[in-house]
Amino acid sequence: MNYFTVTKIFALISLFTLFCPAVGTAEQEQALKDRLVDALLCRTSSLDVIRETVKFHPFDSGVAATTWGDGLDEQNVIIVQGGLGVAGATASCVRSQFASPYENFQGIVFAEFKGDYKKVVAELNLKPSAKGPSSSLGKFLFPRPKGELDEVCPPTVILTPLDGDRFALGCGWCNG
Repeated sequence: MNYFTVTKIFALISLFTLFCPAVGTAEQEQALKDRLVDALLCRTSSLDVIRETVKFHPFDSGVAATTWGDGLDEQNVIIVQGGLGVAGATASCVRSQFASPYENFQGIVFAEFKGDYKKVVAELNLKPSAKGPSSSLGKFLFPRPKGELDEVCPPTVILTPLDGDRFALGCGWCNG
């Protein structure tokens, strides 16, 4: 193949990826968004959902996803076309990492939302964290149901206000 043929092929591929929409129907995109919201709200195996999305949907169904690191240094980022919504608040990116980027927030699968955190706290029935070991997870938590004392640190919905109208919301648990 000569230089001009390779250049033409590269240009066509570049134009195709630039101007053609990502593979996936609107239903598939919404289903993936719903799974990501479920992961943020501990309704499913949160970290598995993030890892599967990065592995099987890196550039389709309305997302762009990547991962790097391994073990406790693993980080995943999923950018969502059109964003995600929870109780009127919106986020455009879902992340997972074991070292929290925010003070007083230990969500492992989380997103930074913009909106009224008080409305989200009310709609999700979150409660202020109590003094003690669980208070380090975040400022507001989903209360643990009675009778589940055999699980030391279950997946917990966590919300911590940041500044202005931004807040971190996600699913966290003890590591170990």
